[in-house]
Amino acid sequence: ACIVTPNAPAHAADGAVLFETNCVGCHVGGGNILPFARSKTLKTNALKKNNLLEREAVAQLVRDGKGAMPAYGTKLSDDEIDSVAQYVLQRAGENWK
Repeated sequence: ACIVTPNAPAHAADGAVLFETNCVGCHVGGGNILPFARSKTLKTNALKKNNLLEREAVAQLVRDGKGAMPAYGTKLSDDEIDSVAQYVLQRAGENWK
């Protein structure tokens, strides 16, 4: 479930750039390259299973990290983290195609 706001297209575009720069190394195509975390993808079913269908929940995960995923709260601003979260939910809704 992606929340669309009037500025979502530009917001999502920023998120795409930030995702490419910071996240795609492990989450290419919405997947997860880590062998022990293959089920923790950014696809809708996995996001739902992990209670990550809301933008703030995804943003918190990006901000704080978890397990092998590093925290980006000191590297990215709150607005940048929100952009990444928006982008992830948008792409998940498109099945990363």
